[in-house]
Amino acid sequence: MPVPTTTASAVSHYYGTNCGATQPIFDKCISDLLYASTGQNYATIETWCASEQTKGQGYWYMCLCGQSQKVVTCYNTNCQSDATFQQAVTSQTSYCDAMKQFVTWTTTTVKPWTAPAPTDLIGDAGMGPTLAVNGTKQNSASGAGSVEFAAGLALGALFIL
Repeated sequence: MPVPTTTASAVSHYYGTNCGATQPIFDKCISDLLYASTGQNYATIETWCASEQTKGQGYWYMCLCGQSQKVVTCYNTNCQSDATFQQAVTSQTSYCDAMKQFVTWTTTTVKPWTAPAPTDLIGDAGMGPTLAVNGTKQNSASGAGSVEFAAGLALGALFIL
């Protein structure tokens, strides 16, 4: 849980203060991301993420990277003209680059599965699988489409097991 800096319903922050007409919206955006569900407000993302340091540097930088991305979003939406906007972008880049030193992302590529051709399913003597329909056996030699239907049943049975 982050270390609180104040319990007031609004928190002062050092982020953009020259946003013009959108200042109240920007302040609300920043306050919302520094507000904890416990009712505590924090002055900076560093104090918001302070408790993550006890888990290790990777967790701390992951928190700082995520929170700094939210700060940059507040600027992009409501306060791009403020002089501190570029500082926020630089902080985000620094925190996210630092996070990459501690956090490893991996991806796995899965080869798509391909169903065998119906001819691969034909057994001894070229008869293929058989299917009893109303007491009458059908197989690849005597009924068109029976191999495909039987193959579908066989493949379906594999997935049910």
